[in-house]
Amino acid sequence: MLDYPWIAPPPGSPLLEDLRSLLLSLGATEIKIRYSGGSLTSAINYMKETDALTVLPHSVVFTFRKEKFITALPVAIPHPERALGLLRLADTPRAPAVDAFAQHIRQSFDNLKHLIKRHEQAVVWGM
Repeated sequence: MLDYPWIAPPPGSPLLEDLRSLLLSLGATEIKIRYSGGSLTSAINYMKETDALTVLPHSVVFTFRKEKFITALPVAIPHPERALGLLRLADTPRAPAVDAFAQHIRQSFDNLKHLIKRHEQAVVWGM
């Protein structure tokens, strides 16, 4: 994997930290970075035209699974658990629309979590 060109996530991105963790777990300190920063769209377009590697959230790989231009490699990337939160002011009245929106977000992410888990279990990992 270290012989391939890489796309580095934008500076400050949690994915850049994941890439650094992966490098350390492989015993490497540097890689061939051919493209750095930019948007997810530009990184994906670059990947379509090259054999470059990058670190992507599984949800992105899952989203593009039918396009057949991204292949997930069976590599465990050490990373911390991350969470998404909804913040509300404690001293304000609770609006029904806000509660409904918060519930929709919770339910949507729960559904996505189950879809991704099923996909992870169904995928035949190959190189």
